[in-house]
Amino acid sequence: MSNRYSERSEEQLIDSGADPAAAMEMTRRLKLAIESQTRAIEDFNTKAGRQTTSLLRLTWAIAILTLIMAGGLGWQIYLALGASE
Repeated sequence: MSNRYSERSEEQLIDSGADPAAAMEMTRRLKLAIESQTRAIEDFNTKAGRQTTSLLRLTWAIAILTLIMAGGLGWQIYLALGASE
C-alpha cells in the first residue's frame, strides 16, 4: 500500500486527508529529510573542527615567528650599539 503513496507529491498526500497510509508516507519522507540534514550538519561540524585546528596551528606558528623576528631585531640592535666599543 505504501508503494502507491511513494509516487505521490506532498500536495497529493496532504489532500489525502486522514488516510493513515498517506500520513505514514509523509512521516517516512520527513524522517529521511531529517536524517539527511543531520548527516550534513555532522559533516559540517567535522570540517569546521579541522579548519579551527589548522587556524590555531597557523596562529601559533605566526606568534613563534614573530618572537624570533623580535629576538633577531634585538640582537641586531645589541650588535649595532654594543659591539662598536
